[in-house]
Amino acid sequence: MEILKYLDVLIGLAVVMVLLSPLVTAFTQFWLWLFNARSGRLQVGLENLLLQLNGSPYERFDAAVISGLKPGQKVQFAQPPVAGAKPTAPIEKVADANGEVTLSENVPLMLALHGGSLRPSVKLGGGGALPENAVVHLRPRGTAASWAVSSSKTDKEGAATVAYRFAGPSQFASRKAIAGLPPDTTLTVSIASGAYQGTVLAVEGNVCTYPSHIAPVPANHDLAINLTPPPAEPTQIVFTFDRLLVDDGLPESGTLSDADVVEVAKAVLKHPVIAQPPFWRSKPRKGEVVEREEFIRVLLEFAANPSTIAGTKDAKAKALAAMQRLRQVLAGNDVPDPGRALSDIREAAQSLELTEAGKPTHERLTKAILLCAQSAFVGRINNWFDQVMDRTTAEYRFRAQLVTVIGALFIATLVQLDSIDLLKRLSANDKLRDSLVQQAELQQKHIEEQSKAAPTAQNQDELQNAKAQRDEIQGNLAKLRDPQLAVLPDHFLWQRLPQGRLMTNKNWQTPYSQRLELVVGGAVFPLEPQWTSQPLSDIETAVRNSGAPVNTARDKQRVGYTVSGDGVEKLRVTLQGIDRLSHTNGLTQASLKDKQELPAGSYSLLAGYDTLAVETKAAGAAEMARAIQASKAPVSVAAPLTIQAVKPQARWIELRKRANDPASNVLGETQFAGSIAHFDDQLFQGARQCAIAKGDATPRSVVCKADAVAQELRTLGFKVDEDRGEQLLLMSKRLGPVQLRSTPGKAESNMLNSAAETSCNDLLCVDYDLLNSSWRGVLLTWILLSLGAPFWYDSLKDLLKLRSTLAQKEEKARVGRQTADTSTAGAN
Repeated sequence: MEILKYLDVLIGLAVVMVLLSPLVTAFTQFWLWLFNARSGRLQVGLENLLLQLNGSPYERFDAAVISGLKPGQKVQFAQPPVAGAKPTAPIEKVADANGEVTLSENVPLMLALHGGSLRPSVKLGGGGALPENAVVHLRPRGTAASWAVSSSKTDKEGAATVAYRFAGPSQFASRKAIAGLPPDTTLTVSIASGAYQGTVLAVEGNVCTYPSHIAPVPANHDLAINLTPPPAEPTQIVFTFDRLLVDDGLPESGTLSDADVVEVAKAVLKHPVIAQPPFWRSKPRKGEVVEREEFIRVLLEFAANPSTIAGTKDAKAKALAAMQRLRQVLAGNDVPDPGRALSDIREAAQSLELTEAGKPTHERLTKAILLCAQSAFVGRINNWFDQVMDRTTAEYRFRAQLVTVIGALFIATLVQLDSIDLLKRLSANDKLRDSLVQQAELQQKHIEEQSKAAPTAQNQDELQNAKAQRDEIQGNLAKLRDPQLAVLPDHFLWQRLPQGRLMTNKNWQTPYSQRLELVVGGAVFPLEPQWTSQPLSDIETAVRNSGAPVNTARDKQRVGYTVSGDGVEKLRVTLQGIDRLSHTNGLTQASLKDKQELPAGSYSLLAGYDTLAVETKAAGAAEMARAIQASKAPVSVAAPLTIQAVKPQARWIELRKRANDPASNVLGETQFAGSIAHFDDQLFQGARQCAIAKGDATPRSVVCKADAVAQELRTLGFKVDEDRGEQLLLMSKRLGPVQLRSTPGKAESNMLNSAAETSCNDLLCVDYDLLNSSWRGVLLTWILLSLGAPFWYDSLKDLLKLRSTLAQKEEKARVGRQTADTSTAGAN
């Protein structure tokens, strides 16, 4: 069925993307970890959240009361100016019969205009200043009037309880109450809950006052009362708590600058309970997650003791100064004693853990904070925390997606996967398509096994995880380069490719070999040149017609040098201490030592690894020469007794009186006949230290230029021939050796320059041929990889399910057709 073929093409594409996705994921995770991206975005969010604490400290006041005026006196309140607008008319008020005026409009703005004082904004109706005997009080929010609370009914001992609940800012909670007592009754009152439990209130008559050390009064607590003597009948006592007015002229609270919030946010993220564990031997990294309750408690901890910073041994002066200003800001946000607030939260949390053990921990902590530290500070944090964290997460997700897109571009360019070519090959190559479908089934099985495995704890065994991820990536690349798949190119875009150089040789003689052999990257390509008078052009044409993955070019810029002469096999031309001379050694030979006697008897002849027995019946060199020639050894003999090997691979000649005794050798040192050496001018580009040495002689320094080296060699007695002819350059498109063999099957017959060459000698190399042929497919690969690993995992799973369903339908249809054909044939 044709649709199955198209489905298999999509499955093949999906499995390749699944195999490459770990590369993109690893790049993204490494980049985000390296730059601690999540912590960075979280720090920015915390900085913005801390700036919210800089709200005006005067917003807690909703009204002002001026007393000491004449009844009916007119008072004007000047309004703060608005930039770009006309001046606002002052607000006019008239004193009541008691000489009091209450203002409830724009009080926070007028206080902020004069640094916490309302008096400069107040004038009498006639334009005069406010009298000195006039008193200005500020009324905090939630203290608009006194409030009454009824106790529970007294028991037989006269005991009862009163629930104290203050709705305004905790620092302005009422400190005094008037109790309605029965006649001839004495009252005692003590705090019955919270951090001050057991503390006795001062009672004078029916007036109850909190001790001065309780500051502020807890906004939520219970009072235990006792009447002496106990009433005859159960009685409820009404307590009327006075409202609290604040004198005009408030102290200006501190503010956090941009630099301060940076220091505080860093300290929060490096707090021991929030920071990430150290990776190997590194320092602890900034945390990536902060809960709202954690954030509040850590800020209270910093403000409670601003001289030290948790998790920091040697805090900087600017960090400590930021903590001091944090304490001032918290004081302006209704938390004058952060240490006490933190202690109250801990005690309340323990109490709630006993009484409400079934609730989640974060709910108990939230309740403890609201019970013991209800304030503008907690309100501002709670009001903005969730929104700031949501925006921080969204920004981090966007940046992670951006890194994923960049990583996909990097991986697509690196591996040079041509998705367009892959789709074409999958459509035409059944074996490749089937092999990828098999890989898809194996990959899906692996994914299911991984999903069933128990998740490992985060930030644990990171080195082992990194190693496992590296192995997985290498395995993926190996799969994609498997001969059965082969969907990736032979090499990466940045790898240097080998190349070889064929130089013209005046010693070439006709007839040329009718069959050559080109080896490229391990593959062998036979060549059959049509020889003319231009052998270099004939070879170039044969290479192009062979279909070998090589490019050919002509090079006239380089000069080749051939060195010959006595002892050339021991010659060295070193660059930075490394011999760069290419040697082509001739045939080995050795002569009889001076005054060496050759008695008749048995000898052992060694020509390389060939060993033969030689038997002489008479003494003398002539008899030995005849015996060697008669033995059919792979050597030639010249008078009086010079033995030369006929095989180029034989690198030594010996004639021993005793086969196993090298000291019994009657021949002199092995020499080489016809040895030559090669080098070219390109060899010395960039070289700084060059020297020439022969054998064990001391190296002689020489200028790092080809002509200077050639002149020095001529001075030493060597013959140096220059070859300035045209050269054929074979540039491989694959990794692996490049050889042009004159005799097929024999590597020693390589005709190319023996000096190793690569396509690029620069620091950064790019294979432009590979890039030009695949950039469109690589662009598509980039887009596909940018969709992310989860997309391709899900797609592969869905495609495999769909294929299974379609395959079953196709099988049923095929069986049905066969049954119908059989029935028709039987009827006929």
